[in-house]
Amino acid sequence: MPRLIRERTRASRGVLASILAAIVVSTTLLCGLSAVADLQLRAAVRAAVPDADVPEGWLQLQTRPAADAAVQDAAADALFDEVLGDTAVVERLELGDPGTDFERVAWRITPDPDRLGPDSIERLAAGLDRLPTAFRDSDAEERGASVSGGLPAAVAEVAIGTRAATALLPVPLIVLGVLAWFAVLQLARLLGLSRGREAALLRARGLSGRQSAMLAAGESAAVAGAALGWALGLVLVPALPGGAGGLPAVVATWPLALLVVLAATATLAVGQLRAAGRARGSDAAAGRVARAATPAAGILLVVVTGVVIWQARTSPSGVWGIVVATLAPALGVAAVALLAVLLFGPVAAFAAMLAGRARGISPSYPARQVARRVGAYSVAVALVAIAVCGAVLAGGYAGMAGTTAADSQRVQAGTAMRAVLPVGAGDVARAESVDGVELAAPAIVVPVASSGEDAVLLALPADAMRDLLFEVPGAAAPATLADAVGAPSSLVAISGSELRLDASARSSVPEAIADTAVRAWIVDDAGTTVPLALEVETGDDATGDTSTFAARAQLPDGAWRLAGLELARGNAWAQVEISFTRFALSADGAPLDVTLPPVVRLYGGFGAPGVPSALVWSAAGEEGDRVPLAITTSLASTLALDVGDPVDLSFSASGRVLGGTVASVSDAIPGIGARPGAVADLEALTVAQLPSAPTIGEPAATPPLPDQLWAAGDEASAPALADELGVPVLVPASQSTAVTAPVTIVWIAAALGGAVLAGVALVALLAAVTRQRAGEVLVLRAIGVAPRRQSRQRVAEAVVVVAIAAALGAAGGYALTALLVPGLVARAVPSAALAPVLSVDGWPVIAAVALIAVGCLAGAVAIAASVAAQSRSTRLEEAAP
Repeated sequence: MPRLIRERTRASRGVLASILAAIVVSTTLLCGLSAVADLQLRAAVRAAVPDADVPEGWLQLQTRPAADAAVQDAAADALFDEVLGDTAVVERLELGDPGTDFERVAWRITPDPDRLGPDSIERLAAGLDRLPTAFRDSDAEERGASVSGGLPAAVAEVAIGTRAATALLPVPLIVLGVLAWFAVLQLARLLGLSRGREAALLRARGLSGRQSAMLAAGESAAVAGAALGWALGLVLVPALPGGAGGLPAVVATWPLALLVVLAATATLAVGQLRAAGRARGSDAAAGRVARAATPAAGILLVVVTGVVIWQARTSPSGVWGIVVATLAPALGVAAVALLAVLLFGPVAAFAAMLAGRARGISPSYPARQVARRVGAYSVAVALVAIAVCGAVLAGGYAGMAGTTAADSQRVQAGTAMRAVLPVGAGDVARAESVDGVELAAPAIVVPVASSGEDAVLLALPADAMRDLLFEVPGAAAPATLADAVGAPSSLVAISGSELRLDASARSSVPEAIADTAVRAWIVDDAGTTVPLALEVETGDDATGDTSTFAARAQLPDGAWRLAGLELARGNAWAQVEISFTRFALSADGAPLDVTLPPVVRLYGGFGAPGVPSALVWSAAGEEGDRVPLAITTSLASTLALDVGDPVDLSFSASGRVLGGTVASVSDAIPGIGARPGAVADLEALTVAQLPSAPTIGEPAATPPLPDQLWAAGDEASAPALADELGVPVLVPASQSTAVTAPVTIVWIAAALGGAVLAGVALVALLAAVTRQRAGEVLVLRAIGVAPRRQSRQRVAEAVVVVAIAAALGAAGGYALTALLVPGLVARAVPSAALAPVLSVDGWPVIAAVALIAVGCLAGAVAIAASVAAQSRSTRLEEAAP
C-alpha cells in the first residue's frame, strides 16, 4: 500500500502540487490572520486606553483617613481585588496637611499595561463602573468620599469597540474558509476524475472499496499534514523576530490548524473518491458545480441567504444579531457564486451567438467551445466569482469603515482642536499666534433641556462657522449653518480706550451709593464676551439731595463692542433703595449711540419686591428677540418641531430659558453629531440673555460666557496650542473606533489571500480542461490551425471565462456590500454619528483581480505547453502529458 501511494502521488504530482499549495495558503492565511488579528486587537486596546498622566487615564477615590489606617487599607485592598482583580494597578496617595481637617487618603487606579487586552478590558470596564458605589459602601470609606478622573468612561468606550471587533473579526475568516474549502474540494474532484480509469483497473484487480477509501484517505492525510507543516513554518518564521507575543499568538491557533487538517483530509478523500467512482472514461465532466447548481438549488440558497441578510439588517445587537451578521456575508458569497454559475451558461451562449456571425474560425470557435463546456468552466467561474466578490466586500468595508469613522469623529468634534477653559480677552489672539492654527473662536457648549428632553447647545460666532467647522458629508454644511443662525448685530461699537458712565443717584443711605457696582458686558471682534468692572466715584450734587455718580474703566487692547451695562447694589445694603437718573455713557468723552432710561431704581428688600441689580442698557432691549437655532433631526422629531416653530431651551445649570426659533433642521451638525442639540450664533445668544426689563426679586440677567476655545488648522499643532493656553487640547478621536481598526486589515488580507487561492486553483483547472481536449488538437491541426494559434484560442477562452466570472462576482459583491456592509460598519463604529454612505475602496478589488490575472497568465503558459505537447502526439484517444 505505501508503494502504491507513492506511485499514485508521483503520477498525479501536478494536481497534488496544486492541492498542496492551496492547503498551504489556506492554513497560512487562516492561522496567520487569526494570530495577527489577536495581536492587532491587543495593540489597539492598549493604544486606545488613555495614558496615566492625563485625567482620562485614571480613577481616583478619595476619603478621610480612618483612625486605624491598617484596617482601612486592608478593606480597600480587598475591595479592589474583588472588583478589579488583576486588571488594574492601585497607588495609595496621602493628600493635604497631616493632622488637619484637610488631610485625605486616596487611591488612584490605572489599567495594568501588562494585562491590558481584549480578554481583560470587559472586566476592567465593569469593575470601574461599580467601583465608586462599592467604595462608598465599604469600610474603606470614612465620612464621605469623592471620585475624580475619566478612566471609567474611556475604558467603557474601549470595551464597546472591543466587543464590536471581536464580533466582526470572524466574518472575513469565514468567507476565506468557504473559498478555501471550495477550492480544495474542486481540486480533489479533478484528482479523482483524472484517476477514473485507474480506479476501475484497481477494482478489477481486486482492490476492495475499503482499501480504496484507505488509499485516498492516507494520501489526503499526507498532503494535508505536509501542508500544515509548511503553513505553520511560513507563519512562525516571520513571527519569531518580531517577538512581543507573536509566537504565542500563532501557537494559540493550533485548534484552527487542526480543524484545517481534518477538513482538508475529509474533503480530499471524499471528493476524489466520489469523482473517481462517477467518472466514465475521458467523457467525465470536469465541472460538477454546473450539475449541482440547478435552478431549484439556486433559488433555495438565494431564499435562505435573503432571510439571513434580512435578519442581519433588522436584528438588534445581541447574540442572535452577532450570529446572523457573521453568517450573512459567507452565505451571500456562496449565493453569488451559485448565481454566477447559473448565469454563466446563458451569457456564454449569447456571446457564442454573437461571435458565430463573424467569418473565420476566430472568434466563433472559442466562443462556441466556452458555451459547450459550461460544465468544465463552471468551477473556475465559481472560484473567481467568490474571490472577486470577497474583494469587493473587503473594499466596501475598508472604504465605508474608514470614511464613517473619520467623518463621525469630525462631526462630533466639530473642528480640528478644542480647549476647555474660560475664554478671556486676548485668548483667541494667543491661539491664532500658534503655528498651524488658522482660525480660533470662542464657543459655548452647555447642556439644555426642552419639554423634559435633554439636549446640548453649541454657540459659535456665525461669521467664523464657515472656516472653523468641518465640512462633513451627511452633516449640515458650515456655510448653511452660518446663514441659518446669523443675525444683524445690535452691539454698539466703543471708539476709545476708556468707558465712562455718569449719573445722579439718590438714597436714604449715601454709603449705599458708593458701594454700588457697575459692570459692562463687552464683546471683541472674535466674539468673546467678557465682563468689565468699572471703578465707582461719588460726590455731592449741587442740589444737595442727590449724589454725583461716575464709573469708569480702561478697555482691554483691541476693538470692543458694548452688549450691556449693569448696576448692582452692594450686599450690605439689601434693604436700601437707590435710584439713578440723568445717565450719560461715553468713551473717551464721546457719547455712545445708545438710548438710556430716565431712571433706574434698585428697590430694597429680600426677594419680592426687591431689585438687587438692573441693566441700564442692553443691546437686547427690554425683552429681546428669539434666537435663530439650527437643530438636529433627533431633537426636531422628539419635540415635533419644524422650521419656523418656536422652541424654549432651559439651561440645565441655571434654569434660565433661551427663547429660540427653528431656522433649520439637519441630520447631524458639526460639534454636536446626530444627538439632540442646537446651534446658535454666539453674539445672538449673548444679547438674548441680556433683557433690560428688571425682574422683581431677582438680579439682572447675565449672559453665559465662552467656556471653550475652538481652533481650525493642522491637528499636529495641538501640543503647541496646549502649551500656549496652559490646558489640554482635544483633537478628533474615538477610543471605540480605534479598537475596531484591525478588522479592516484582516478583511483586506483575507480578500487578497482568497485571490491567491483562486489563482492557484485556476491554474490546475485550466490545465485539466486542456488535457481533456487533447483530441481537438490534431483535428484542428489537420484542417490548418497551427498549434500556436490553437494556444491563443484556448487562452482567449480562459480570459473570457475569467472576465465574465469577475464581472459577475463584482456585481454580486457590490449588491452584498450595499445590503450588508453598512450594518457591519455601524457595528464596527459604535460611536458613529452618521449613517455609513455606500462606497467601495477600489484598491483591494484591483489587487485581487491582478492576483487572479497572474493565475490566469500562469494557466496560459500551462495551456501553451500542453497544446504544444499534444500537437506532437500521434494518438487521438489520450492526451499527451
